[in-house]
Amino acid sequence: MDPSGGLSNRGKQEIQPQTSVLGIGQPSDELGEEEKKRTKDHLFQACMENRWTEVNRLYINDKFAQESKLTKSEDTVLHLAISSYHPHRDDSLQQTHLDCIKDMVAKIPQENRLCILKQKNEKGNTPLHLAAELGSVPIIACLVNPQEPELIWETNSKGETPLFVAAYRGRLDAFLYLHECCQNEKSRKDPIVLCRRGDGDNILHAAISGEYFKLAFQIINHYGLLVNRLNSEGMSPLHFLSRMPQVFKSGSHFRYIDSIIYYCITVEELKIEKYKTEGIEDTYRRLPDNWKLPDNYQTLVEFLELLWNGTANFLDYIKEICSGKQANKSKALTEETNVKRDKKSPGNQDDPENPPIPATTGVTNVNQDKKSRGM
Repeated sequence: MDPSGGLSNRGKQEIQPQTSVLGIGQPSDELGEEEKKRTKDHLFQACMENRWTEVNRLYINDKFAQESKLTKSEDTVLHLAISSYHPHRDDSLQQTHLDCIKDMVAKIPQENRLCILKQKNEKGNTPLHLAAELGSVPIIACLVNPQEPELIWETNSKGETPLFVAAYRGRLDAFLYLHECCQNEKSRKDPIVLCRRGDGDNILHAAISGEYFKLAFQIINHYGLLVNRLNSEGMSPLHFLSRMPQVFKSGSHFRYIDSIIYYCITVEELKIEKYKTEGIEDTYRRLPDNWKLPDNYQTLVEFLELLWNGTANFLDYIKEICSGKQANKSKALTEETNVKRDKKSPGNQDDPENPPIPATTGVTNVNQDKKSRGM
């Protein structure tokens, strides 16, 4: 088993432990350096092997462990712990992992808390940036809250705030939570700085380019000023949208089967949302607790649910078409009945033995006058 399998988006060259230069000729200093090196190596190895309970034990109440950067990409223990967490997995290991992250953050001494949480790696990302990228609200909530929103304004090497990262990755819940956290700070600072990165793109550019339209709708409602903001290339969010014809029905040409699938998809009406702070947890379990199934069966169950819902929607669509045809047929039959009834009325009877008397003309009247005079 590859011990680095728990980490995401990092090459093996980035997760090699840093080597310390040992002092020579200074026994006391050398002993201290060796002890620090052993601590760092132990922490690094435990992180690579996903032994988070042991990492937690080594981390808490140890200032050196909390401040140490363990990799060449300058990741701290918190960086490694958060980046290797998988919120979409549902197993006991991930729950233990999450509990350890919460405990490590909670037990950082208050006087060092902000300094440790602001530590950045080689890309300028703080632990909060990584949590926003994952979209894990429980981790974000233990790092930042409405009473302490300072970390939201930290930027990485691209000038991205955690709020921007959440929008760029399409993490709706994380975005809404971070938005709620920074409401008090927006009155004292320019919100555009919070929503924009170095190249001028704002969070609305990011959401539209990633085709996260539900998130884009929320951004428009919460940050309406961004609609007309241009990036460094003079592009507004609407310019981004106009270059994506595939997201419009008129820009897509469906085959017959594709059209059926298109009409089977239901779309909820979008509403303005606010994050509910109570009961913050990663809730990805959909199966009942008494279903002891492997993880890959979750995907199968979700596929069957999708197939079932699609079939139900298709049948409703067919029923609607049939009911429409039946209504048209009934309407036509009613009109035909009315026409026949009009023809059978006393003034419109067409009896061959008693043909209707044609309307008299001026010539007919003259002929009748001549006959009456004996002409």
